[in-house]
Amino acid sequence: MVYATCDVNAFSHELSGYKFRDDFTIGKNDYGYTTTTKVQDVICTCNNKPVAKYILPTTSNAQHVISYPNCARVLYTAFMRQLRDSGNKIDPKTLNEYHLYCDKLFETAIRPLLNDFEYDVGAWMNHISTRNKQNEVLKFYNNYIDGIKHHHTYEDSENFCYTMFAKKEKQIVTQKKPKCRAISAAPPFVKWVMGPVVQKLEKIMHGQLDGYKMSNAGVPCKVWSEVEDMYESNYKRGLDSIIDIDGSAWDSTQHYGMKYLTNKVYSYLCDNGYIKHVDTEMFRRVAL
Repeated sequence: MVYATCDVNAFSHELSGYKFRDDFTIGKNDYGYTTTTKVQDVICTCNNKPVAKYILPTTSNAQHVISYPNCARVLYTAFMRQLRDSGNKIDPKTLNEYHLYCDKLFETAIRPLLNDFEYDVGAWMNHISTRNKQNEVLKFYNNYIDGIKHHHTYEDSENFCYTMFAKKEKQIVTQKKPKCRAISAAPPFVKWVMGPVVQKLEKIMHGQLDGYKMSNAGVPCKVWSEVEDMYESNYKRGLDSIIDIDGSAWDSTQHYGMKYLTNKVYSYLCDNGYIKHVDTEMFRRVAL
């Protein structure tokens, strides 16, 4: 494992080349940080102390895992990277063609899979892997069992406060410093609102929707070389363009139109009364 240090000069250099979007701002916070705050003015909270957890490489010759300290400077740098403006803009004509394709795909392949949509909240609770994660959502589950749907409102800020923590991942380290990256973890209430529905959708789509997940001849790709083989095979078939989106915050903030298809799915479930465990409008506001 490689421990990356809290290098303020490297962080400043990383952000210096970015252009930031004018429509993004940092809300009111206890430290007074804004989009114009300098990294060196962010209070260091780690003193370069190494983290306690280790992540083993997947193979003997694999790239070492980069472990950043969970420091305010690291998180601020990663956060500001999220606000940068992408130079790759989708032109309106292409976006409209993508939406037309999504409309056809939804009507012909997806909507039939959603008829009589049902999900099991108990099954979702049981699939959560640890007791701590179950305890996070237990109060919402207990309210649901007691028939309470409206106990929490969208405006309850504590229910929608996401937690950011430094990411540990493999990066190819050259002479440049590896980029600061962070994960923004959904709060328990958002997990409760979305989790049971998403789990059921994942099960349906993975088993019945052709093309869902990266697969080669119907077999899900397990390693990147198999993905490359899939791309080459499709190219030989004349499929020379692809839209690949993983639903990350970067994708959805830069190109919100890419969420068109998933929004159609969630809207359909809401409009047809399939959302049962929370108030329908609550689900709509969180999902969309």
